Amino acid sequence: MLDLMKNSYKGKKVLIIQQRDWAKRIGHPLACRLNQYGADVGCVVIKSSTMKFISNQMDFKYSFIKYADPIKDIGPGHLSISGISLDDVCKGLGVDTVWTLVQSSRNHVKNYKEKFYYSYRQGMTDEWLEAFIKATYKHVCEVVDHFNPDIIFMPNFAALQQIMFSLIARQRGIKLCGVVDSKVPGVFLFTESHLAQNTKFLSVAESLKKGNSQSGNYKKALDFVDAQKKKLAPPNNIDIASIVTKNTGYLDLLRGGVNVAINSCFFFVDLYLNKVINYKNKVSIDYRPPNILLRDEVSAWLNRYSAERRRYTALSEVKSYAYFPLQVQPEATIDVHATRFNNQLETARQVAMSMPGDMTLVVKDHPNMSMRRSRSYLDKIQRLPNVKLVDFRISTIDVVRNAQLVISPSSTTMFEAAYLGVPAIQLGELGTARAYPNIWYQPVLHELPSTIKQVLSEWKMLDSEKYLHDLTCCVAAAYDTGFEANYSKVWSGDTSSDLELILTAFLREGLIK
Repeated sequence: MLDLMKNSYKGKKVLIIQQRDWAKRIGHPLACRLNQYGADVGCVVIKSSTMKFISNQMDFKYSFIKYADPIKDIGPGHLSISGISLDDVCKGLGVDTVWTLVQSSRNHVKNYKEKFYYSYRQGMTDEWLEAFIKATYKHVCEVVDHFNPDIIFMPNFAALQQIMFSLIARQRGIKLCGVVDSKVPGVFLFTESHLAQNTKFLSVAESLKKGNSQSGNYKKALDFVDAQKKKLAPPNNIDIASIVTKNTGYLDLLRGGVNVAINSCFFFVDLYLNKVINYKNKVSIDYRPPNILLRDEVSAWLNRYSAERRRYTALSEVKSYAYFPLQVQPEATIDVHATRFNNQLETARQVAMSMPGDMTLVVKDHPNMSMRRSRSYLDKIQRLPNVKLVDFRISTIDVVRNAQLVISPSSTTMFEAAYLGVPAIQLGELGTARAYPNIWYQPVLHELPSTIKQVLSEWKMLDSEKYLHDLTCCVAAAYDTGFEANYSKVWSGDTSSDLELILTAFLREGLIK
């Protein structure tokens, strides 16, 4: 295999999207390996510290380096975009609209300076956003036209630039390898699409379910499914009314806020001394002047205090319900995979209106948003008709176990529901979910009431043996087509033990036609 890689990459032009910490811990080692194999390696660099790292490293010389940050940090005005229309952009990308794609640009379509944690009023004008879209498109086209890559490697599809690279690559027949979560813990999939549609995972899962092929990982997958079912099974004689939560003490809240504030101030001083950013031009989660830091810490403390001491509906009081889990936002999970449903407040309202008969909608906030979600936002959720807001500290598994249905734009909860034997309706566009036997796809809200009735009716007549087989096939397909590694931990620097495995996975994927 090593000789095959060396021979196959020799003379190939490989473009790597070198972004942030991924570049230092995975992307650059991958570039070094490709250089050793005789590939012509170029890169697009995201973030100033990464640009400094790439420019100063002495391992080898990239044949092409393009710094991408000026478009989003300084603005699109530095590039001439005259003669480019949004129609041209749509045609070049092969899409009907670009306004769904730009939802991933959190610091432009939302406003961090105005409010913690982001105001949902746009941070930039429509005119600025239009110019930004055109400039990003021109930047991507110039990179592809100038370097003319045979292969593009990238860590994920979390921003407009990466999404455009994937769409341009598809239009021009360029091999592209990006990574998405398979929803099987520790297993990651390669895909050419930011929505993970038309992937090898989906085709293999479908072939396995129909019996057209067999997997050497079927027994491993069956053991995993069995282990998950046992892990998620309720404890003996659990009484849902006995589920209690404990408030964080005032001293602990204060201590946590002080620690974060001190660390943030050191971070700001470091940025100021190194003249990394001009705060007059930009405020974001990465670049916060002292007044914004103070605002954030006070807001986080008040949000947590309010979230813990809110009067929630007791889950034991709700007899028949569908579960709608709130997502972390802004985040790729909802702002890339489910852009038409990323107004979670309005989506919850629409879903609640779709409940049949005596069924109500239970909503629970994501634990990671307890310090970020404002009190007014939760007030609005809590006062929606036919919606019951439950404590965010209650285990999601306890909520799902007792639900008749899970409805979500895009969330891990839908996949967890598969092992609990609970049906789910996906509103978003993430392709990975389409394979799972408990998930129905419904992108049109006005058809949701009939879909809910259909799902509940068909679920009652479900063949349990076939369901277990199909679920096992999905897990087996993930093992067959993905790679097992501590990808996220290597990326974050928590470990380097799986680096060689990750590099090999990328190199192998790049050779697949």
